[in-house]
Amino acid sequence: MTQRSTSGLFLLFALSLVLVIGVETAANPQVAFVLVVCMVGALALAAPAGAWVLAAVVAALTFKGLVTLGLLPGIAAYLDIPIAWGALLAGFLARSGSAGRAGAQLRWLGLLAAAVFLAWAFHPSEVLRPLLYLALLGEPFAIVCALLLDPPSPRLRQFLVRSLVALVAAQVVLSAWQVRRFGLGSPDKIQGTLWGAGAGAHVMSAAVVLGCLWLLASRRGRLNEWVLVAVAALVAVPIVADAKQVLFALPAAALVAGWRSGRYALVLNVGLMLSALALLIVFDPVSKDAIYRLQEARSGNNGKEQTAKIIWHRLDSNPASLAFGEGPAETVSRAAFLTTPLQLQSDSPLRSLGLRPATLAVEVQTQATQVSGGRTSFNSGVSSMLGVFGDLGLFGAVAYLGLLVSVIRPLWRRRSALAVTATAGWAMFAVLGFVYDWWEQPPFTVFLGVLTGLALTTGNEQHDT
Repeated sequence: MTQRSTSGLFLLFALSLVLVIGVETAANPQVAFVLVVCMVGALALAAPAGAWVLAAVVAALTFKGLVTLGLLPGIAAYLDIPIAWGALLAGFLARSGSAGRAGAQLRWLGLLAAAVFLAWAFHPSEVLRPLLYLALLGEPFAIVCALLLDPPSPRLRQFLVRSLVALVAAQVVLSAWQVRRFGLGSPDKIQGTLWGAGAGAHVMSAAVVLGCLWLLASRRGRLNEWVLVAVAALVAVPIVADAKQVLFALPAAALVAGWRSGRYALVLNVGLMLSALALLIVFDPVSKDAIYRLQEARSGNNGKEQTAKIIWHRLDSNPASLAFGEGPAETVSRAAFLTTPLQLQSDSPLRSLGLRPATLAVEVQTQATQVSGGRTSFNSGVSSMLGVFGDLGLFGAVAYLGLLVSVIRPLWRRRSALAVTATAGWAMFAVLGFVYDWWEQPPFTVFLGVLTGLALTTGNEQHDT
């Protein structure tokens, strides 16, 4: 069969699938959504995994802002999810790298998938519920596995690195413009390219912090005035955006990055750590709110503590739930809250999926707010870490922990700038996962997944910029 006839058959197949999706959208939106995901996966045949990874990180960090500006339809804000899993499919099909390099990660990812569907089997619900939860929770690991299975060519790798740098720089430039437009009195509007996202200020700031650590790691012992200016600009972003969660997690990331980079870098990163702590404890206006929250937590008026108590009581009363959870996207994960009016906007494309609201999520949020007396994210009922335990039980928690270790362990043995940054990012990831829904925030997790995949598919270079 000629290449021309093959292309014609593929086009006919694609047009037929689009027609089927159009019909199913009117009859059954959930089936239509599954068909769209399958179509995206089929298109991964035409490109290497690295190209799809590039598309995923660009989509995760820019499409939400473009949707807010009306330049893209609402569904575009979620396109990074099928693109990331399409990258994994492309990696399986290419397998130009050693499949053994991704073996451990793939086994743990498979175990996490098993945990999700076991939880769904014990608590049956809509078929899309476990798929949505697994797709969101496993997205960064799918990207890591994709790059391990099909390592990018030197040219594509360079393009990926430069794209990550450009995305970080775009956050700084746009944040400066947003400060000029809205002033320092509206920190929640300092969102970079994530304009319109609920937690855009925090998530954008986390990507910028990773960019700052990356810059410091790549310039070990070779700082000059321009690097210091760039570091100052990068550090200023989470400050003006009032990203207290990121500042709270920065010490863990800075300590790990400094430890892995050597004595000189350790001093620099400890300086960053102390600066973050000083902002949280000493300087107004950040300190007033941070100290107040710490005092409330010490006195027992903390929403996360209340959330943990509710989840534990719910699981402890039922052995099956303790082992396999209350069901995917049913407790306090981001996926669970995306099914409720608390986070599901009236014009959100997810509303068309017809998922019933997670009743426990609403109950937990109400009680957490009553106990804490506030509606800040630190005191909310949302928590990816507690969500994994509540949704998937002990089996799912062990599977997710094993997946994390399978990614961090090989990173720890490498000393490249990318490896140091990615390791620090996972340290920040672990802390933030308890505070809010960070394990399910694609702009942060996809960015971290790409850094990790690039670090694991190269030698021990000292510089990766």
